[in-house]
Amino acid sequence: MQSLEEHINKDYLTPETRNALQEQTNSIIFEKATGIRAEQYMREQIVALHKYAKGTLKYRDFQQAQIFLEMIDCSGHLKIRKIMFFEYFMYGFYFVGGIFLNFLAVVCFFLVLFTPLTVELQGLFILLTLFFTYFGFFVLSQTWPISAAKKIKKVIKNYQKDLSNQSIVINNQYCLPPHSENSKDRK
Repeated sequence: MQSLEEHINKDYLTPETRNALQEQTNSIIFEKATGIRAEQYMREQIVALHKYAKGTLKYRDFQQAQIFLEMIDCSGHLKIRKIMFFEYFMYGFYFVGGIFLNFLAVVCFFLVLFTPLTVELQGLFILLTLFFTYFGFFVLSQTWPISAAKKIKKVIKNYQKDLSNQSIVINNQYCLPPHSENSKDRK
């Protein structure tokens, strides 16, 4: 990072090279701050949407939903891609599976508390409680990207309503208008 900053200020660089190095530096800084690796237009859209959401969206939501974030061609519009049937199926499977594993953890915990068991069986059920709890929450965490994408999609939809003369809808997918100085004034 420091070597990039040092090279940016050198006289032997052409303006195009200097701009490319500056863009690379900005990309690295944004990634370190938010955990999101993105090009300049995507970064601007994410920052604009984050500001518009006023705390309801965190950069972590964008990071989790990154597989669903797309730019439309070169127009600079941000959108949430359509979530496929299989992804919804897996979302439901992970959600139900996570709830079921956590339910088993509660059952094992109550067996330890309310039934007369030998020390060995109590130890086994305590281990099963920990195992089911850990994997239950792990399985539930697999639903976070779709949940974050749905949350971002709602904010994009509201943003479009506020800026209806600048917004577009392509194939029934909600798109964020390109970032501009005029859009800042309308908030």
